[in-house]
Amino acid sequence: MNKKEKFISIFLTILIIIALFVFFFLLANPNFFSNKKYIIQESDLQEDFFLNNNIIENLEDTYSTEEAPRFEELKTQFKEEQIIKDLPKNGNIRLGFYHFIGKRRKWDKIYYITKDQIEEKNLEADINLWIHSDYVNQFDGTNLCEIIKKAKANDDVSNSLNIGTYSFLWKYSSIMKYKDCLNTE
Repeated sequence: MNKKEKFISIFLTILIIIALFVFFFLLANPNFFSNKKYIIQESDLQEDFFLNNNIIENLEDTYSTEEAPRFEELKTQFKEEQIIKDLPKNGNIRLGFYHFIGKRRKWDKIYYITKDQIEEKNLEADINLWIHSDYVNQFDGTNLCEIIKKAKANDDVSNSLNIGTYSFLWKYSSIMKYKDCLNTE
C-alpha cells in the first residue's frame, strides 16, 4: 500500500467515525435543532388560555365525571407513589392535568415532581406527562401507573421527553421498570 492509498484509507476511516458520532449524537438529542424548549408554552398554561369569560358559559365543559377533580389530595398521595420514590436524585417530571371547555384545553393543575419534592408549578422537566383531569379522583397514591395506562387506552394522556433518548435511559435507569407506565417509546 503506497502513501496515497494509506492516506485515503485513514481519511475515510476518520470520516466514517465522525459520521457515526454525529448520527448517534442526533439520535440521542432529537430536539437539537429545535428552538422550542416547551411543547406547551407558558402562555398556554395560564388559567384562562383561549377562554373569554363572556363565552365560557356557552361552551360545554367536558369533565365526564359527575364530581369535580379533588386536586387537594394529590400532593400528599404522590409522596406515597413508588415510581416517584424510585426517581433518581436529579430526576424530574412535569405532570399536568387538563380538561376541555368546548374544543379548547383548559389547564387545571401542573405539578413539578422530584424525588424529594412535589410543587404546584410549571417548570421545565425531563419528562412531561399530560393527563385528563377525569382521572384525578381515581388516584389513591399507589396506582399512578394503572391510571396512566387507563388514560392511554382512552387517548387521554400524552408525554414528551426534554432530554435525548440515551440520556433518558442512562439517567432514569432506576425507573425503567415503569417504562410502560411512563408511555415512553
